[in-house]
Amino acid sequence: MISLIAALVLTPVSYNLDGKTVNYELGLGFDGFVPVLGGNIAKVDVTVGIVVKGQSPDADGNPKATSDVSSLKVVYNDAVLPFNEDNVRKYFPNTATFNPQGKVLKNDAPQIDLPIQLPGLDVKRFPDITFLAVEFPPEGIEVGKAFSYTRTFGSSEVAYTATPTVINDGEVDLDLHMSQAYNNQEDEAHNIVKDEKDAVASVATKVDGKGAVVFDRKIGLIRSVDLAATADSIVTDLKTKVETTRNLKTTLRVKLKAG
Repeated sequence: MISLIAALVLTPVSYNLDGKTVNYELGLGFDGFVPVLGGNIAKVDVTVGIVVKGQSPDADGNPKATSDVSSLKVVYNDAVLPFNEDNVRKYFPNTATFNPQGKVLKNDAPQIDLPIQLPGLDVKRFPDITFLAVEFPPEGIEVGKAFSYTRTFGSSEVAYTATPTVINDGEVDLDLHMSQAYNNQEDEAHNIVKDEKDAVASVATKVDGKGAVVFDRKIGLIRSVDLAATADSIVTDLKTKVETTRNLKTTLRVKLKAG
């Protein structure tokens, strides 16, 4: 009886992209050590326009959506870099398959690097940080009861904890916390290396972030995401064993565009 009553107070939440075409704007801001142009202390702002089109479900009934980039602007220390939507056209469109609660099951984006490497700019993870930004539990949610999930970015996992603060017929508001820890090796130009023989330093990074998400229950879509995170890294010279530190502050903003 108690479990039945608990189930009745839970509110199920699911995405609805079937047959829809929607537009999102993704904004990424970086302030600190950024791995661009050989690695520098800088400020970088990236603005991406994204078109999402709901597709027919797969053979198992799982929803699918295709995403494409309609615009791209990269500003480095107030200078606009020569990157735009045409530079990334060959990486898109790509299709994500997911369950109704937003767990990404498959993404057909190619396993190739974008022409500019920045944390979060991964074509396979665009759905995870934009139109499928939260993975809801199948059993439903309730105000004040946190739920957790993990997602894989690169070779490491990002852990998320979401706490609903508002649930009504129109929307769900959530406080979101994320954390990540990963290690990599880099060359003299601060590029991540695939072969250890090219490495001159090892880097251990811990990321911690907090923010808020608004989910529109009437249309079954993420309306907005605002997240701020700090990455603290310890860099160890492989020859001298001397350690230095780095810091990078990142902001993520996602907004569903009208129309």
